[in-house]
Amino acid sequence: MTNKTLQIYSILIALLAVVSSCEKDSKDTDYGINEYQKNMINKAMVVGSGGKLYDGPMPAANGGSIAITNRPLAVQVSAGVLLYFNYNTNNNDSLCTFYVQIDSADSYWAAPVEFDTLAQRPYVRILIPNFVRNGDYKLVFAVGDCAGNISSLTNTAVSVTDPLGCGASFSGNVGITALVANLGDKAGTASISYDMYSIPDRLDIRYDGQWIASTGTPLTPTGYPNCAISPNGFVSGSNTVTFNYDPGKSRIVEIYVSGCNSGTAWQIEVDCP
Repeated sequence: MTNKTLQIYSILIALLAVVSSCEKDSKDTDYGINEYQKNMINKAMVVGSGGKLYDGPMPAANGGSIAITNRPLAVQVSAGVLLYFNYNTNNNDSLCTFYVQIDSADSYWAAPVEFDTLAQRPYVRILIPNFVRNGDYKLVFAVGDCAGNISSLTNTAVSVTDPLGCGASFSGNVGITALVANLGDKAGTASISYDMYSIPDRLDIRYDGQWIASTGTPLTPTGYPNCAISPNGFVSGSNTVTFNYDPGKSRIVEIYVSGCNSGTAWQIEVDCP
């Protein structure tokens, strides 16, 4: 075998190795959340108002007295939806910064704490990127007070699900569930039917940037679904909320269900015009 032939074989073997490596990376991306996906999702999130992305690990607790005392254990959301959830600390009056990342990402977000003065509780707003694949993720977060003390890390499990379509139904339980539905190309009256069973839950609908329907008092433009507004709008049993739908404005409707009571369960169904 000539030296030239050996060189050709060596090049072919190297190319096969590269192709094999690319195929492996593609399969890793297709069948599970790997490190690359974590980092990509983390960098594409939008956190609160004025949130900034920083390279490196989450800040470590520094021995101060600030602590997170309550947060949802799990939330569900569709990709592309603004995720809300509230939490509590042992000293809400001193809060300054909220830190968060997708678990084990190589960067983190720091954002000014957002606070609902009416509910007297801080809350989180995170825009989940619309390219995120369905699956289970973990948000790791901490808070810092205005004196520079940082709490220990805690976490909330996030389940990303498909957008709903006409006639689709979805069930859930405890936590703040945020879903989207594509209602198609026909204008008219759309409806969301629900069954909250015996333990009360609340339903809120957001469309074209506005809160347009609810089982309770409609939220203000800057309001958010949270457990602190209970019992307003928390209902038992089955019923339907309706609203005007115009695909010329948007085909996407955001559906929020607040399940704030232990042992709760609920089901919704999407009905297009």
